[in-house]
Amino acid sequence: MDKSQEKNLKKGNPTSFKKGNPNSKINGSLGGRPKGSKNKLSMAMLAGSVGKGQDMLDKAYEMGMAGDTTAMRIFLDKVLPNAKERQIQIDMPVMNSLDDIEPAHNKLIEHINKGDVTLSEADEILKHIEYRRKNYETKLIQAIEKQTRETAQELEKLK
Repeated sequence: MDKSQEKNLKKGNPTSFKKGNPNSKINGSLGGRPKGSKNKLSMAMLAGSVGKGQDMLDKAYEMGMAGDTTAMRIFLDKVLPNAKERQIQIDMPVMNSLDDIEPAHNKLIEHINKGDVTLSEADEILKHIEYRRKNYETKLIQAIEKQTRETAQELEKLK
């Protein structure tokens, strides 16, 4: 028995961990509560609220309409999704080659001008267009390098 265990026994706490606890993460075994597990109170609250989501939203709406700004904010946060995360459907051309990148970019600008997409949404779409452009350029460079190597090999054979 080491000094810390003796100290704990004197204090009346015999259940403290010994040094070198086999359940610690240091020696490889996974000890403690698993990540994402919930305690009994959380589980009971979740079980009690199942199926009552609409009732809770209705109550928040009523309280918000009665002037409770906190309830109105909660209601709006849950009912109306963040505009940045909304799902949009716009008509865009298929991009199968480098020649298709410019028409896609022009179509995106057209949607911005019509107000179909916000600037932040257009920025996200533009990232995908740019990714496709880089991908096509990389494939083109690889094809050119391959052709250059083959031509160099043919010239070497002719010498």
